Amino acid sequence: MREGLPAWRAATKKIVSRDGWLMAGSVVPTIPVVLLFFAAERLPAEGLTSGADKS
Repeated sequence: MREGLPAWRAATKKIVSRDGWLMAGSVVPTIPVVLLFFAAERLPAEGLTSGADKS
């Protein structure tokens, strides 16, 4: 196993070094979606409970 792991790391060094950019590229586009979800999630609840008053 000592020979296999260093050989694999040497062979995949260029692929592994791009992992940071790949992760950033997949996280950054999801941030606006998550923010919009949290901003809009209270709107349906307010609309559903606004007509529930029996006054």
